[in-house]
Amino acid sequence: MEKLISSFNTVNFQHHVPKHVLNDLEYICHCYINGITELNFGDVSSNTMTQDGVDSNDTLFTYKDLYHILENKLSKHVSLIDDTLLHSYLEYYIEFLRA
Repeated sequence: MEKLISSFNTVNFQHHVPKHVLNDLEYICHCYINGITELNFGDVSSNTMTQDGVDSNDTLFTYKDLYHILENKLSKHVSLIDDTLLHSYLEYYIEFLRA
């Protein structure tokens, strides 16, 4: 698992996490809560793949940041988070972003 996490440390978003990525993380959260294992990011209606409202802030968001954002979203809905499943969802999502 550690090898998997470190392999994604090169996934960076300059400035703020783009709005479409936050929408995708909401979708992952929805799927996790509802037990949906077949993710289809093409179905995310608000996934516009644009970066509206980007500030001049130089913050970089890494895989760990995406994980923590998703973990925080999920913690509002579930008491126990399956770490392996969460990493699997994010691994699939990273592959989607790279396609």
